[in-house]
Amino acid sequence: MPQKPPTPDVSFNGLSFAKMGTYDPSTLPSRYHGFYRAQPNGVHLYDREGTLQAFIVANTRQGYFAVTASTRQDGRTYYMYSTADATDRWLKLDTLCFSQRCEAARAINNPARLNAS
Repeated sequence: MPQKPPTPDVSFNGLSFAKMGTYDPSTLPSRYHGFYRAQPNGVHLYDREGTLQAFIVANTRQGYFAVTASTRQDGRTYYMYSTADATDRWLKLDTLCFSQRCEAARAINNPARLNAS
């Protein structure tokens, strides 16, 4: 039986993220900063415990940038208009200028390709 190809990792600003569901949070290898879940217009990023922390907008219509994201008590996703200080530190964006932040978002793996896997 042919072996399934490995699931692609997402790299953002030098940090690696495993596809959500490939590991239990308690067994996530140390090389990963957390998890990702690709969307048609960007990528949700989760911490090592599986808690939503950020959304990387990555499409030509909206642009390329990061925002803080979280899951509300009613289960819906809440998006801020930018990143909070804690998100900046978590994604190591706190030392980057605006154009460098945009370039980091532009460099994230193609969300359409990630959805296909």
